[in-house]
Amino acid sequence: MNFSILICIILFVHNHSFAQKDSTKKETPKNHNIFRLALNAISKKSPDSVTEASILNTKSETPFMQYQGKNIRHIIIKPYGFDKIFADTTKRINYFGTKILNHLHTNTKEQVIRNNLFITEKSTINAYKLADNERYLRSLEFIQDARIIVNAIPNEPDSVDIFIITKDLFSLTAGLGELSKNRFKAQIGDANILGIGQKLQFSTLLEKNRIPNFGFEFLYSKNSIAHSFINANFSFSTINSNLNNGQQNENAWYIQLQRPLVSQYSHFAGALTIGQNRP
Repeated sequence: MNFSILICIILFVHNHSFAQKDSTKKETPKNHNIFRLALNAISKKSPDSVTEASILNTKSETPFMQYQGKNIRHIIIKPYGFDKIFADTTKRINYFGTKILNHLHTNTKEQVIRNNLFITEKSTINAYKLADNERYLRSLEFIQDARIIVNAIPNEPDSVDIFIITKDLFSLTAGLGELSKNRFKAQIGDANILGIGQKLQFSTLLEKNRIPNFGFEFLYSKNSIAHSFINANFSFSTINSNLNNGQQNENAWYIQLQRPLVSQYSHFAGALTIGQNRP
């Protein structure tokens, strides 16, 4: 029996010129969605803000610089479903199966988006932090796109309102890893259960020459606990890959708390993992 505790050393960041990761690259792949062919019409083919809404087509600190140092009066959050178009949110993307997918999907709750904001009301605008936040929102596993818009307030030159607009990614996932006469492996999950930023995933393995023939894996994740940007993960598996021979015959569990380096203004990041692996 092997019991292990892994603690990642906390990283302190003092250099605010920390290079940002390209927002178009996601750490978590977003291409395992059920009905992928249908969803390609949403994520790739349908015109959206990139081509039709120049006011939303911003991915850097440039549009925020004119508001640098101004007071944030209100933060208004507008989460939209996967079938909306940023260019005109009164319209929906319609194709065969949209109604079915809408019944299976719950839009992200406003509080989940608020838990992933670096900014607060009654604070002042930092254009670079605002741009970082926009990129970070796009990196969330259940968000397809995000835009932050600063709105000037008439007769209040020192204050602004901020609109956070997000577009969901269809969160239900499914996959068939292998299908043969001797082996069957499948996976199903939801990356955003009921729109509350929590993930459940279940995998199963059925193999003729394996003892026992049946095995499974369960994964649960919680995004940004209490606005701390700490993500919690728990997994239990009877089909974990054995390091000795690569066979999926190892029983394993782990609990992990992880705080990624979400911004160039973050001062620490790290992770704590407690787990056990045994044949």
